[in-house]
Amino acid sequence: MSTDFLLLHLSDSALPTGAFAHSFGFETYMDADRITNTEEFQDWLQVLLDVQLTSADALGIRLFYGDPTEQTLFRLDERLFAGTPAREVREANARMGTRLSEIIEETYRTPLNSRYLELIKARELSGHPALAMAIAAWDAGIEVDRTIAAHLTATVTSLIQNAVRGIPLGQMAGQRVLFHMRQPIEDAVARSAQLTPDDLCTGDPGLDISQMIHETQRARLFMS
Repeated sequence: MSTDFLLLHLSDSALPTGAFAHSFGFETYMDADRITNTEEFQDWLQVLLDVQLTSADALGIRLFYGDPTEQTLFRLDERLFAGTPAREVREANARMGTRLSEIIEETYRTPLNSRYLELIKARELSGHPALAMAIAAWDAGIEVDRTIAAHLTATVTSLIQNAVRGIPLGQMAGQRVLFHMRQPIEDAVARSAQLTPDDLCTGDPGLDISQMIHETQRARLFMS
């Protein structure tokens, strides 16, 4: 099996994981008129990448690769769930992680990812998309930096597509943001290698609070 195909497949923005329904808090800034254009959204997205996505998703993948055992899987799943203060974002990650695990089990079935889905179905694990991606890519022998880069690119791409619809931005504006994010994604991959297990889910209070505020926002387009 081509490892390139697996990464392209699992990072495809058309993958039906439900990512299209989530803003991860940028809709709160839209409601407050703090994100109204391309530049403001790009600034928010880079902060999200530099802080939350690097210390949670990227580091979680790297830590699993360092010790790909069921014990590590339980510990990382628990810490990623508990380290996400906003309820909606916890639930969003669980939904997307469960759905991605189902897709992986059907298309790239191995004992490891089948076991992961069994544990989610039994509610022993909450599920997280970064861990689902880590399991599939590790199984296929894909190097950790490539896996992290693919996962971060997929997440950034989904959020840009949601901003194109929600703010709204033009399609070309979205492409400019995506092109701009290529270097921050590379930097995030490299920075995650310098982090330790103690850094897992070290977030930004402003991002966390905006994601919590969204839970009581009266009019909204997104679930989180």
